[in-house]
Amino acid sequence: MSTLTRTLPLRRQSQIDEKALTRMIKVTGGITSGIFSILSQLAIAAIESGEERILSRDILCGDRLQAVLGEPV
Repeated sequence: MSTLTRTLPLRRQSQIDEKALTRMIKVTGGITSGIFSILSQLAIAAIESGEERILSRDILCGDRLQAVLGEPV
């Protein structure tokens, strides 16, 4: 995971704990492309907000993750 987050165009080091990683795996079903997609979208949101890093709260907060994933169908 640290290798993947280092490839993102963020100025600050992301902080993703085990609980957030577990949630991301659960939401994506462990599908790698889903994890990449979520991290890419969270990186864009982090850049736009000025935070310049992904935090565990971005993944654990239902509203933030839902905004990245979109509305369920």
